[in-house]
Amino acid sequence: MVWDYIYSHLPGQIRAIIANREKNSKNTYQPSSFIIPKTPKNFNKHIFYRIPYRNDGVLNALAVMKSFELFAKKNNELWISIDLPHRKISEKQKRVFDKALANHNKVFIYFGVRNKSLAKEDNLYKGQLIKIVTSEIKGKTPDSKITPEIIINDESCTWLKITNLYEETCNSINDFQVFSTNHNLKDHINKNNFSFGYIKLID
Repeated sequence: MVWDYIYSHLPGQIRAIIANREKNSKNTYQPSSFIIPKTPKNFNKHIFYRIPYRNDGVLNALAVMKSFELFAKKNNELWISIDLPHRKISEKQKRVFDKALANHNKVFIYFGVRNKSLAKEDNLYKGQLIKIVTSEIKGKTPDSKITPEIIINDESCTWLKITNLYEETCNSINDFQVFSTNHNLKDHINKNNFSFGYIKLID
């Protein structure tokens, strides 16, 4: 054998030690497993929230959205509330999005911002969802440090933590449809004053 030839000139005791080490190394060696990380996929179900005018009348919808965008650029992430009466993300829907996030999918929320001209469609903003917090009773932000001042005192049953918030330029309101009915989103907004729900890109 090759091994015997290489070490034949060594004393028997030394050869025995080397042989034992070789044996142990073979028994304990395990090839390293290199796992290629999965490329995140875009989840096909998106949250849609049409920014309402503030009841206090201080800022209009576009100004609110611009304040969110500036805050996101400065702090990277932020919490926002779903400020609509009797509307929140149900536990069933939350599980759907939580599972998508756990599987490293990219989940997006799209914000519709009312345009001053009723003839034009809403401006559209897009953010990437990080986390959803829901409760039966309205509560304040989970983290005031990364909550814009304009909503820091809000109480809501649904809080969303998002990042990468910016104005969407690749798609418009007219490129989406309501997830459950396939109705065109723009038409659905105009006919039903649709302000919160789930959407998808038109196939």
